This record gives sequence, C-alpha cells and structure tokens, in this order.
Amino acid sequence: MCGIVGSWGAGDRDAEAVLKRMMGAIGHRGPDGIGLKRARGGWLGHTRLAIVDLATGIQPMPSQTGRAWAVVNGEIYNHRDLRRNRGRARFHTRSDSEALLVEVEQGGPAGLSRLDGMFAAAVALPGRLVLARDPLGIKPLYVGYDANRRLLFASEMKALRGAALSARFGCLAQEGEIRRGHRRRAGAGGLCGADRV
Repeated sequence: MCGIVGSWGAGDRDAEAVLKRMMGAIGHRGPDGIGLKRARGGWLGHTRLAIVDLATGIQPMPSQTGRAWAVVNGEIYNHRDLRRNRGRARFHTRSDSEALLVEVEQGGPAGLSRLDGMFAAAVALPGRLVLARDPLGIKPLYVGYDANRRLLFASEMKALRGAALSARFGCLAQEGEIRRGHRRRAGAGGLCGADRV
C-alpha cells in the first residue's frame, strides 16, 4: 500500500508546504520512502511501500523523455506484456508503475484502457494532469479544491483535511482529466471531466 498526494494549478507559493503536511498524514502507507516533485503545473508526492522493483521504482517517477512524471498506488498486473508491446527501450526500471506512465505519456488517457490492475495514479504531462483509478475503484483517490482553486488529491481523505474546502470521495472516472485553467464539471459522477473556468 503506497500513498499519493498532489496539487495542480493556481500557483504554488505554498504548495510544497501543503504537500508535505498531506504526506505526513498518510506516511503510514509508505514506510519504505517518500518523494516530492514539482512538475509543470503542480506538485506530486508519494509515500512508498516497495514491492515491485525495490531498487529503481522510486516515485515520483519520470518518464524516459523527462516530459512526464507519475505517482501510482497499486499494481499493474499486465506490465510485462505492456513492456513487450511498447519495446523495452522505452523503460528504465522494472517497476509496474512505469508501464502506466509510458502508456499515458504515449497514448494519453486512452492508454489507461490497456491496463489490467488495481491502481490510483496521477500523471503530470506538459500542461495537464491525468488522474486515474482502476475501473472497479479498488484503490482510493480523493479530490478537492482549496481556497486558491488548486486541485488537491490524495489516497486518504485525512490528507485533505484543512487543505481542501470541498472534497469528493473516489468519484473519478477511469479517464478523469484536468487541464490547467479547468475545473470539475458538476454532476452525479463528480470529477469526471473538465470545463473551462
């Protein structure tokens, strides 16, 4: 069980401090390491429980190109098949999380449809953030907005306490995507798409 946190959009003057507090609230989810990275448009944080690729599976994880960064909680069962299909040259670790990162970097949110597993993930691409959960929603992902209209997300609701004004429980569609300058659409599904602010 790992933990992921992040913020996206609306400036980042205090984002690093906010994410450090959020990571502290879920530190029990990842006793094997913590990581924090400023990505284009926001911040990603990860608390790690090392299971697959103990040596090089550290997160936040960059893609081979350096254009994308990911934090992932869960397991991608078909990561070996995905690696074979994409070509091993695109990978620099043996981590199953890197397979998710490469699928989203190469195929956008549509790449998520090729994944077999249980996961909650955030992938920061140039100018956009892709948040995703497995189709059954096994791994939790909570989202909310703070007073600065920054999107905040975390593996546990308690990480959002005090940081987010409004939070939604696990209401992401498998391919929920937020672009800079966008906000969630109102509706029964919660955060399932984006509208311009």
